[in-house]
Amino acid sequence: VGAGIAGLTAAYFLKSQGIEVELIEANKKAGGRIQSNRSFADFPIELGAEWLHGEKSVFFRWLEALGAQLYEDSSEELIWFEQKLQ
Repeated sequence: VGAGIAGLTAAYFLKSQGIEVELIEANKKAGGRIQSNRSFADFPIELGAEWLHGEKSVFFRWLEALGAQLYEDSSEELIWFEQKLQ
């Protein structure tokens, strides 16, 4: 399986059932679309997936167990549409 988040999750569950898994990834690092650019700002700029919806998801519990830094986004959702934020 690939080493994007779906592939890593599938590998985790397959391995937990005793099934041998091999990760094959085209990129230099795992994570798929989850990437951050830290080259020109003093904070990370997310380039791909960056929101995690729901605290009850397996993925949320997995990240929490790994000690990942998670931040709650309580802001209003805005999109750029017709030349303005709406």
